[in-house]
Amino acid sequence: MRYGVLVDLARKVFEGAEIDVSMGYANVIWQGDASAMALASLVDAASPPLCLNVTGPECLRVRDVCQEFGRLLGKPVRLTGTEASDALLSNAQAALTRFGPPRVGIDQLIRWIAHWISRGGPVTASPPISRSATGGSRKYMLDPRVQAVLQRGIVIPAHPLALDGSRRLDERRQRALSRYYVAAGAGGLAVGVHTTQFEIREPAVGLFRPVLTLAAEEMDRADAACEEPLVRIGGVCGPTRQAVAEAGLLAELGYHAGLLSLAALRESDDATLVTHCRAVAEVIPVVGFYLQPAVGGRVLSYRFWRAFLEIENVVAVKIAPFNRYQTLDVVRAVAESGRDDVALYTGNDDNIVPDLLTPYRFTVGGRVCVRRIVGGLLGHWAVWTRRAVELLAVCHRLVSTCQPAPRPCYGGASK
Repeated sequence: MRYGVLVDLARKVFEGAEIDVSMGYANVIWQGDASAMALASLVDAASPPLCLNVTGPECLRVRDVCQEFGRLLGKPVRLTGTEASDALLSNAQAALTRFGPPRVGIDQLIRWIAHWISRGGPVTASPPISRSATGGSRKYMLDPRVQAVLQRGIVIPAHPLALDGSRRLDERRQRALSRYYVAAGAGGLAVGVHTTQFEIREPAVGLFRPVLTLAAEEMDRADAACEEPLVRIGGVCGPTRQAVAEAGLLAELGYHAGLLSLAALRESDDATLVTHCRAVAEVIPVVGFYLQPAVGGRVLSYRFWRAFLEIENVVAVKIAPFNRYQTLDVVRAVAESGRDDVALYTGNDDNIVPDLLTPYRFTVGGRVCVRRIVGGLLGHWAVWTRRAVELLAVCHRLVSTCQPAPRPCYGGASK
């Protein structure tokens, strides 16, 4: 229910988007049934291989499926185009004869997906590419509902790691931390990042997937009871091969974006860094990360940030160089890129409130452009999170009403 043709169609219906029915027919199967058939086929492993098409027996008309989603979701359906005379279909008769029919029928699958989408259930960050009969394609980006939350500005705590007295993962307390952040009003969680400890990736430790999974399950639980989805961010680090693999795991587990650390490429030039970022962005939407050199990061030039922002699947930047001039480099690059779909988040523990209140003004193309840092993704906010939520709300109110920040009071009443 997190990805696939049916999820793609259901999301479009739910969001009121036009659906091109030029590719008018499709085969589908529940992922659980596909996985069961794949495992059962291991006994037939041979060279040369036995070739089987694994999909459902029905040839579904896309137009009819969309209308059914419209009925279940209570949404009007916007269709465009006319069905072509051909379609990309598979004949699964050999697999169905060998393994039997799918356990989950198409009607049940459509009902499940409609319910999942209507409740704001998470979907894989990079859904399938939708191809038209003319060969065109469009790659879907971040879920618009998630993007709206991210751009509004929220508190995103960097999730710590809970260990017991033997330094083993304490699952109960790990889950309790996630629930605490949700109850405190956080708008999202960042997992597998610096506060979670980078060492969880080491093979001898083997906690990267388990920790990500626990947090994802708790966010699933929270999303089922809320109208607005939690923003799910996972850490991505290491050389390109490792980073792409980690991004793939995040997408598999339903995370919305990867917070991309460049600490492993400290000696690389700007072009190499951008190529690395593009490779990760092919797998999952990317949150850029300016990490201060004092704790393993590196200096990143304005030229790098300007090129980085040419990557379509960049959705946000966490700015944490602990340096005002380097912070300015990032905001200037965003302003001059002309992109208003990239959210800016502070990671500057030493400058949180000024970052959230400062208007950054630039002249771009002869016009004044104002950009703001709208939220925080901070380990600093992993404690006293309710107070952080209240603080961000105050900052948002001051910005929206153009009020000056309150004067600090030291040792008594202010005068």
